[in-house]
Amino acid sequence: MNRLLSVSMRIGVLMLQSGAEIYRVEDSIYRIHRAYCASESQVYCVPTTVIASVSLPDGKTATRCVRVNSHCTNLSRMMALSDLCRRICLLKPDFDTIDREVDRILSMPVYKSWQMCVAWALVSAGFTMLFGGGFLESALSLIPAVLVALLSFPLGRLHVNAYFNLLLESFCIGAISMSFSFVFPAIHSDAIIIGVLMNLVPGLALTNCIRDVMAGDLTAGVSKLADVILTAVSIALGAVGAAVLMGGGF
Repeated sequence: MNRLLSVSMRIGVLMLQSGAEIYRVEDSIYRIHRAYCASESQVYCVPTTVIASVSLPDGKTATRCVRVNSHCTNLSRMMALSDLCRRICLLKPDFDTIDREVDRILSMPVYKSWQMCVAWALVSAGFTMLFGGGFLESALSLIPAVLVALLSFPLGRLHVNAYFNLLLESFCIGAISMSFSFVFPAIHSDAIIIGVLMNLVPGLALTNCIRDVMAGDLTAGVSKLADVILTAVSIALGAVGAAVLMGGGF
């Protein structure tokens, strides 16, 4: 029973950390428990905590609580874990096999630094043109996009507060973008700023927030909404601070 809890909670926590919705995490843990003949399973999940209780037919019951401190967006890992849950429910492998499969999923390659920089650059160039910029603005947006993408890697390794990271990154985006006005007075620096800032917008978090509320997980939905609002405020404060420092405006 303890091994069942350990395996199911490990999968659930990894799914939550990878960006999965609350109902997906709860349903996955519940189905794993029932696949191994649990007579009853109760799972409660919020963005920072997973609690699961399992009862066996012989009357034994165990409960485990895991604190979730870090989150990221890794849809490939989340989909691989979801597929593993389906195979567990279908094939019911032994727990050692499940642990080896989870280790294999964790060892899956992630995007390299240069790939992230290219993604930031393409997103920035596209959104800059979408928000009224021309080819010059789109080309100039590549500079703050790549520089801030490179800045995000050491900040991530230092485990600095996420909101401070966003504030610092948006400040750098605003300052670098507005400095182009000294060389090219006719450019629309606001389009560059908005285009690059789109890399920081929490689109997945907002989508999951709405899905959680619609699924009835109000506590999780409201907490994610608070996170989205704080993220937006941090981005706005950083950009506005850069505008004030550079003596410009939007």
